[in-house]
Amino acid sequence: MYKVIGSFHQTKSLLMINILCCTKILLVTDEVGNIKERQNSNDFLHI
Repeated sequence: MYKVIGSFHQTKSLLMINILCCTKILLVTDEVGNIKERQNSNDFLHI
């Protein structure tokens, strides 16, 4: 029983870490996309 509970906690923490990493990556890509959009709009304004 204890082994099962231990492995369950491990998988739970791994899932949490994976979710955190995924959200971090999504946030970073969102930021990059926003920066690119800003650069494009700035280029458009400069014309």
